[in-house]
This record gives sequence, structure tokens and C-alpha cells, in this order.
Amino acid sequence: MLSDTRRVAERPILGERPPAAAPPVTGSASDVDTDDRRSGDPSRPGMHRYVRRSLLVIAGAHVVVGVIWWLLNLTAVPAYGDTPEYVRLAQTLDVDGYRTLAYPALVRISLELSTATGVPWQLPLYLGQTAASVLALWYFVRTVAPRASRASVALVTAVTVTTPLVLHYATTVLSDSVAAALFVVALSGAARMAVHGDTRWRTVLLTGGSAVGTALMRAEKPVVLVAVAVAFVGIALVTRRRGPGAVPARARIRSVVPPAGLFLVAAVVATVVNGATQAGDHGRPDAGLVTAAMSRIVWPHVAEIRDDLPEPVRDAISPADAATFDQNVNSILALTNLLRELDGGGDAYTGAAIRAALRCCAPTVALQTGGDAVELAVAPLTFAGEASRAILAEGPVEGPTVWNLTRMDAAHPALTHVWVGLSSLVLLLVVVGGGLAVGRARGTTRRPGWSGGHTSTVVLLVWAGAVVNGCFFAAVGGGDANVRYGVSSGMVVVGVLAVLCLARARAERTDGTPGAPAPR
Repeated sequence: MLSDTRRVAERPILGERPPAAAPPVTGSASDVDTDDRRSGDPSRPGMHRYVRRSLLVIAGAHVVVGVIWWLLNLTAVPAYGDTPEYVRLAQTLDVDGYRTLAYPALVRISLELSTATGVPWQLPLYLGQTAASVLALWYFVRTVAPRASRASVALVTAVTVTTPLVLHYATTVLSDSVAAALFVVALSGAARMAVHGDTRWRTVLLTGGSAVGTALMRAEKPVVLVAVAVAFVGIALVTRRRGPGAVPARARIRSVVPPAGLFLVAAVVATVVNGATQAGDHGRPDAGLVTAAMSRIVWPHVAEIRDDLPEPVRDAISPADAATFDQNVNSILALTNLLRELDGGGDAYTGAAIRAALRCCAPTVALQTGGDAVELAVAPLTFAGEASRAILAEGPVEGPTVWNLTRMDAAHPALTHVWVGLSSLVLLLVVVGGGLAVGRARGTTRRPGWSGGHTSTVVLLVWAGAVVNGCFFAAVGGGDANVRYGVSSGMVVVGVLAVLCLARARAERTDGTPGAPAPR
């Protein structure tokens, strides 16, 4: 009897029609060095060995500095505004619509372990969050590069997990890290199911369980999961490949229905559980569409639209008050409460504010929302650019990334700045190396997937999920994009680029081939 792995490997992947004779995979990102070995130029292999060794030295230095930074920050608690609230909620477990019960429960477990063992109270939480990030990245890299050696997977995982965006939030009392790790596992499992035809029970349970887990960690994740499920179907409809072995649209849709269905079920389960436990009232407006629209559309345009608001609102909000509201995005919650109070609990005045802001500032709002979505889609690049500029600037620089950097370097500023600089260099190298690998692979012969090969389809689905997550925060959050909400994008983007870069350097096969084993 065939093993489960053999059975998964021999299924038609993505519902495709197997070619009569599978063509060899040539010129892919995993095979680029073979041409140089056949070229007969004795200088090029030596040069490539030198480049490879230099890259490994730089990557190794980055990992070492990241681990040192991590060890030194295990006893620090970065001063984020949400951290005291999570600590308080861990004592009371009295959450409202802005929080879920799961993360305060994790903080409470960490507090209990601290009491029992005498270790710093945040240490168990940090260790658990770091372990979750490592395991999520290992699973993701295995999904993208199922034939890569364990040493290669370990190297890519180590380089990615020690980037500031991933490792810093693993050492914070915030829900972002563990939610991002579970989200990446869910997306990776969904890609395995859709692309590799992996419907083994362990894959299905891990995918569904991770989807439920991430939706229990953060209040917005059920909505994100529904949007990702819709995005999967949309990708299946619009992504096509002509020629022999082309996958019909109906087969592509069939391949994404199981993971999309899992995400929908997970969203429903988490919504029911979260709704049953969010009984607290902390004086904030409900976390609904109106509040999101006030944050994204009205802020920071209160002063501009004040004269267009109903008379009771103008009487209650002076020009100076309106200017004050525009200075801090968090003030939009107080403004929403005020407008509803003036309207006797209704939304007539909030609706008037939203319409007035759209009349005066719709192009600006659309531009800011689109720009934030792009920045979160490539969050590691956004962080590297903005953080490096803040470190090198002679004067003060403002923005969410700068705020995050001040939380990051509070305990060890000099080491943090070296780490951020080294990480930016590594990111530049993997961008260049990954780009060269992709450029070399264009136009080569591949076993057909939805578009160009199985690795590209896996990356497309997983990154699409991270992009949808970023689009959600871009749509509901006022102000500039906060890279804190792009941790999952940081994992995916750096992980993929590192895989491509390593594939070019080591000539390892990373794409699915006939008879290739299913990802482990």
C-alpha cells in the first residue's frame, strides 16, 4: 500500500492534466548555477564561491546579532500603549469588542508561570511567541521549497526570524506576533491544499486550527479570513495558463474551495466565540464600520470639514477643538462618542462627518489608503527604509515606524541600530539575489501550475493573504501605515526572497517536479 506521502505526491496537482512526458525543469531559480559549471569558464565558479561565502558570512552575522539582541531584550517590556491594557485584561479577562479573550489569557498564563517559577513575568510569553514564529516560518519555507535540504530551510528560517520586524514583536506584550505566526501557518496550509493537493488530515487540521487560532487572537482576523477566502477564489478565476497542460478555471476553483471553506468555517467559529466573551464596556464606541470610517476618512480632516457639519456639532466643537482632534488618530474614538452623544446615540452626525470628509478629501483618502496598503504589502522594505532614515537623520523624524523604532531600541539603542542596519543590508542582498533568480527563470520550461510553476503559485496565494491583511488595516486605520500590522508580510516577503536567493546561490531545486514528495 502506498504511504500518505506517496499518495499525495501522485495526485494531479491543482486539477491539472498531466503531460504525456514531463519536461525537465531547466533554468529555474534553483538551477541557475548549473550553466556556469558547464560554461567552461574557470574564473566564474571561483567568483561564485566567493560571493556565496560572503553572503553566508553576512547572513550569519545578522543572525548572531539578532540572537544577541533577543537575549538582551527578554527582560524588557517595550512601552506600547496597548501593553498595559493587555496586562490589566489578563487580570480581569473583561474584554470588549476591540480585544479578544485569547491573548489576555496567554498573558495570564505567563503571569501564573512567573509566580510559580520566579522568572520574569514576560519571559514565558516571549519564549512562546518566538517559538511560534520559528515554527511558522519553518512550515512556510517547507511549503515554498519542499525539496530544499533541512540546512537550507534552517538558514532561511533563521535569517527571517531574526529580522527586526519579526523578532521585535516576538518580544512585546502585544498580540501581533502570535496572530501573525498562526496566520502564516494557515496560509501555508491553504497553499499546500490548493497547490500540492495535500488534503491529509494533519494538513487540514493544522490549517483550520491555525485559522481559528489567529481569529481568536485578534478581533479583525475573522473578517480578514473571509476576505482571504474570497481572494483565493478570485485568484483562481483570473489566473490562467495557456498551452499544453493548462488548468481549466473550474479545476482551479475546485482546488481552492477546501481551504477557502476552512477559512470561512474558522471565521464563523471565532466570531461566535469572540462575541460570547466580549462582554466588557470600556467606554469606547463599538468596533464597527462607522468607527472604522471615522478613523480612515474623517481623520485628520476634522478642522477642514467643521463648517460643513450640523449646527449642534459646530456648537460643541470649536475650531481649536477640531485642530486638536486632528493631531492624534486615537482621538477619533472620543470624537465618535461625542457625535453619537449629541445625536442621542444615533449615527446621523457621524454620517454627516463622513460625507463631508468624502466631499472635500476623497482623493486624498484614497491615495493614503492605497499607499498604506502598498507599504504593508512590503512591510520589511517599508520598515528598513523608514527606520534607516530615522537612524541617519540629524533632526527628529515623525511617523509610526519611528515610534516603533523608539520602542525597539529603548533598552539597547546602539546594538539595535547596528542590527537594523545589518538587517537592511541583508534585505537588500536577498532582494537583488531573489530578483536575479526570478529574472533567470523567466521564459523557462516548467511543469504547468496555475501560472508558471508551483512555487510561484504557492507564493502568490500566501502573499495574497498577507496583502489582504494589510489592505484591511489600510482601510480601517487613520494615519500612516504602521508596520506592526505587517508582521505576516514581513515573514512571507523575506522568507520568499531568501529562498530564491539561496536557490540561486546553491543551485537547489525548489520547484515542484513530477514525483516530488509532498511538503513536510
